[in-house]
Amino acid sequence: MTWLKARLVALVFHQDLASKNTQQQRYKPGQHVFHTTLAKLIEEFQRFPGVGPKSAQRMAFYVLGMSSESVQGFAHALLDAKERVKNCSICFHLSAENSCEICTNDRRDKTVMCVVAESRDVVAANTKAVAMY
Repeated sequence: MTWLKARLVALVFHQDLASKNTQQQRYKPGQHVFHTTLAKLIEEFQRFPGVGPKSAQRMAFYVLGMSSESVQGFAHALLDAKERVKNCSICFHLSAENSCEICTNDRRDKTVMCVVAESRDVVAANTKAVAMY
């Protein structure tokens, strides 16, 4: 058998083995084979911006090491934030109320406007403005 034929046979065998593994468990290159429940948790953490496979694995293992009460509190905080936090009706910053804390602040100079790309930029701009006083 030539080297090329041997390589093709090994490749076909590897693909067949990999297809059997994916039927039972999810497998991703560069990751260990995890139970589908753990693999799903890792995949969900990977949806966060800037979170790669290694960070997602660390977060998943951290959650698994947490107490049930802590995990329930974390899950409740996520669901509560998703349900309650909306855009301010005036400036579209994130707020749990109809108007955000910045727009309802009586000390705010309403003649000055700061335009930012994202809501998280408001926090940075507001922090710098407070530091200037």
